[in-house]
Amino acid sequence: MPGLHRWIKQTAGSWAAASFSTGLLPANNEKVYFGSYGVGSVIAGLDQSAVDLDLLQIDPDYPGDIGTSGDPLRIGADEVIVRGYGQLHITPSVVDFMLVDSENLVNAVALYSGMPTRLRIMKGRVGVLNNVTKASLLEMTYRNYPSTDAALDIGPIQTSSGVCGTLLMEAGLITGPCPVYNGTTSDWFQTGGRVVITSGPMSQITAHIAGGAVDWEPTNPDDLTWSTLHLRSGVVDALGGLPDKTLIHLYEWPKGELLYNASSLAITNPYRMEP
Repeated sequence: MPGLHRWIKQTAGSWAAASFSTGLLPANNEKVYFGSYGVGSVIAGLDQSAVDLDLLQIDPDYPGDIGTSGDPLRIGADEVIVRGYGQLHITPSVVDFMLVDSENLVNAVALYSGMPTRLRIMKGRVGVLNNVTKASLLEMTYRNYPSTDAALDIGPIQTSSGVCGTLLMEAGLITGPCPVYNGTTSDWFQTGGRVVITSGPMSQITAHIAGGAVDWEPTNPDDLTWSTLHLRSGVVDALGGLPDKTLIHLYEWPKGELLYNASSLAITNPYRMEP
């Protein structure tokens, strides 16, 4: 039926009318499904930037790749759901919401030149490359129990900082530059998982850590100041990276643990909070 297109190619092929069950190219406000009915990868015809889908869904039984590192899929969508065990290469700057819940723990999704407006990673590894837009909300969560199966690797950043305005972190692993935009309106809430920060400015960032771990190990001399840390529980390790880091405001509860020494970190305003 028009409006619901299933990929039917059994071998690698082009995003073309003959590759879909309808015999038509997907158009605005329509749905596209990838599953066992067509297991071939999509290797051509990937510039669909004029199209804004209602839904792009990749089911768990689809083994193929969509796009390549040199030619990612360029398309808009209200919603993108990634559950396949191949890899999706996509430029997602006009994607409203993306859910990644994939068995591919190595390279489920590669995001080029942008972020979805909202990104939720439950399982699978996602890479961010050369982002020029930020997600308003990044959620790192889990399907059944907390684990590191949800992972985000942040690559080269072309913007001033960060890949999201708000981070909600329950589980998983984030590595690379600071994931949160360095601004006074940004929010970082963490109850689990691990964030490993190797670069990125944090001079305006307020983080609320109530579980999990943060490794702050910047290697850039311009990234040695963190504005505010509310450490209710969990561990923040400031021993790594360059020495002479500065934390301006620390609010530390008895269940929180900050690892540092005199050469690794100076705390300007420490506050010990009652339980």
